[in-house]
Amino acid sequence: MLAMFPMLLGMLQVALLLIANHQVDLAAMMAARAGATEGGSTTAIRVAFANALTPMFLHSAQRGNANALASQLIEARARALGEVMIFGQIRLLSPSQEARRTWAIERDGQQVIPNDSLPMRLRVSGGASRSDGDRDRDRDTDTDTDARSTLLEANTLEVEATWCHPLIVPLAGPLLIAATRWLDDEPLHQLCYAADRLPIRSRGIAPMQSDFIVE
Repeated sequence: MLAMFPMLLGMLQVALLLIANHQVDLAAMMAARAGATEGGSTTAIRVAFANALTPMFLHSAQRGNANALASQLIEARARALGEVMIFGQIRLLSPSQEARRTWAIERDGQQVIPNDSLPMRLRVSGGASRSDGDRDRDRDTDTDTDARSTLLEANTLEVEATWCHPLIVPLAGPLLIAATRWLDDEPLHQLCYAADRLPIRSRGIAPMQSDFIVE
């Protein structure tokens, strides 16, 4: 029986890790959706990512006690925001820097990738520049198909989110971190290992619902 105890601990830790991985997948999707409606704002992405992780920091409250539940929700959200600020990493993979240079126009004093009138922009994307109250840049594309693909990619927000997840199961957690650290050569993940945490990475993709603000 004692010989099976480490194996049971390992199974418990893996089960908890699968739950956390599912939650991070959901959080990355929600972060991408929030960014798509907020011009690709990294602040909106981080807040949405933290909001989706909040259930992982929520403990059960006494049934019927609304005040206790509300208080725990507030506390859980604050903890999630703190975790994302300290142990979270957000990267915007799309639109790429090349797409930003190619498709950005000036609008209201800002450089943006326009999200309006996409059918018309697709039709003219293989030609010269056009005017929409602002000056579009010339499109440097070889074919209409390539131009259409590039424009659609420029209006797709892809977010890569990483959270350094704490492993709470004795013995199994430290062993899993040590093994993963030995196999993982990703520099950004070393921050997680240094804090005795395991990096969980996921990607979220959403079509832009607003102009992407080029910073």
